[in-house]
Amino acid sequence: MALTGNVLATRYELIERLSEGLLFDVYRARDLIQGRVVTVKLIRSPYHQNPRVRERLQQVVDARMRLRHPNLITLYSLEDENGQPFLVEEFVRGLDLATRIRRTAPFTVPIAVEIMIGVVEGLNALHRAGLVHGDLRPANVLVGAEWHVWLNGSEMRGVYQADPTLSAAHEVRAVAYTAPEVLRGEAPSVASDLYACGAMLFEMLAGTPPFTGETPLLVAEAHQHEPIPSLRARNPAVPRAVEGIVTKCLQKSPDARYPDALALLNDLKAVRDALRFGRPLGWSPMETPAPSVSLPTGGSISFAARPPAPQSPVEEETEEEIPAWLRTMLRVMLILVILGLIVCGAAWLALRVAPEDRPVPPVVGKTLQEANQMLLQAGFEPEVKQEGYSEQYPPGVVYSVSPSEGRLISRGSKVYLWVSKGSRFTTIPDVRNLPESRARAELERAGLAVMDATEERTSTEIPFGFVIGTLP
Repeated sequence: MALTGNVLATRYELIERLSEGLLFDVYRARDLIQGRVVTVKLIRSPYHQNPRVRERLQQVVDARMRLRHPNLITLYSLEDENGQPFLVEEFVRGLDLATRIRRTAPFTVPIAVEIMIGVVEGLNALHRAGLVHGDLRPANVLVGAEWHVWLNGSEMRGVYQADPTLSAAHEVRAVAYTAPEVLRGEAPSVASDLYACGAMLFEMLAGTPPFTGETPLLVAEAHQHEPIPSLRARNPAVPRAVEGIVTKCLQKSPDARYPDALALLNDLKAVRDALRFGRPLGWSPMETPAPSVSLPTGGSISFAARPPAPQSPVEEETEEEIPAWLRTMLRVMLILVILGLIVCGAAWLALRVAPEDRPVPPVVGKTLQEANQMLLQAGFEPEVKQEGYSEQYPPGVVYSVSPSEGRLISRGSKVYLWVSKGSRFTTIPDVRNLPESRARAELERAGLAVMDATEERTSTEIPFGFVIGTLP
């Protein structure tokens, strides 16, 4: 039964029912205190009465609440309304990737790569925080305007496993993106998240997941035993580099996949740069060094002496057949032709022979001044592409670079930098026991918007007219 119009916990007004899933009924809601739109997820019956489900869900909230990243949906809190627990999350406008795939797959290569870069950016933030997603699949990826991506559902696999019925239903939905080792009973890991990335990228470009079957059991067996299908056989427009990225992600052994999300991200960004600037994509992360060719060492190689060429008889000139002035002119013309050929050859070589390629130095984490100096010393031209918020790097520090670090590019090429403006969040200052006017000034100085509405309460510790507290 839809609860649209109800107010939960005297704070969250349910505006619109968005979807219905295995575990949650999802609503768009209005936070009446913060004055913002949020997503409210009510645990469905009968799972809301399962204490293990609620306990696992609280663990997820504790792990994710402080995590902030542009590609992760922010989890605000776990609330309760008369024994009905519900999650409060950031509201974003987007369509889940599963629906987009169903409507328009196969995607073009640039769009699929752009979406996957957003997925891996969010994944990298999770992994750096010591978390794994564990349930990465198109239904848990939201895609908004200009292909911006948010990951949802991280760390939720343990919640589903708290109830046998819920776990069985979840595995049916997730099996197409589940790594072989997880299907064998191992815990989700960084490597299994990267496997799911390969499966999703394959599906975006081919229109179907890499492994399919009539039953979930057959799909699970295919993950573990069948060879990785050729993506280019399904979609010939896919470059070798992209097929190699997918193949590396889908390796049966976790050790054979990318070592971490950052390594995968670097290859994806290299593909994006190549697509933008028309560079070749014939390389593959699956390639091994070409075998070297050596000369035989069993004996020496000898060369027979060439017999001297017989000398042609010299004919004695009896009379001068070509006038002297004509011979001089012919010599001058010959010299001019030779000089012209030399100049043309030099120009051709200058155009054909590329300058020495150099690796982009590691500038992420450096101040803008340090990054500029390193790039100039390496022979590149630095340029600030954008200043944006970063939860990882302080203001004035480079948080992203294109082309990616370590990529070989020509000397004199432009290298674009993304510079941090600091966190988009701030710590709320303690304004208790301050007059209201001074408290407002302190909060505004911290960059916060202070609402006009106030609430008066009695206090035995703080005098009349002074602030007791704030929300949040």
